[in-house]
Amino acid sequence: MGSAGPESASPYGTFDQGGNVIEWIDEVTGIYRVTRGGSLWLEADKLRSDYSSFYNPNTQGSSLGFRISSLQPVSSVPVPPPLALMTVGLLSLRLRRRAGPVSPTAS
Repeated sequence: MGSAGPESASPYGTFDQGGNVIEWIDEVTGIYRVTRGGSLWLEADKLRSDYSSFYNPNTQGSSLGFRISSLQPVSSVPVPPPLALMTVGLLSLRLRRRAGPVSPTAS
């Protein structure tokens, strides 16, 4: 078990992951899915890992996400090579520019 707090890194070398996105968890209450934690769009008192909320399973948004985990021990964290990440990023930018601006559609 690793250390916790504002000065401790995760095994991935990241710090303080709370508040990134509200995380879907594997729990259902009636027709709603349960979420835990808070996102950067919520008030400070809701940026806790024990904060729960409920959403329709069809809800989408940039503040909702999920965390992937494994019950099997991981001996090392796989990290993609920097050149591969840069290549994917540049290709994505090129495709986005080629597609042109996105115009809002009327509802």
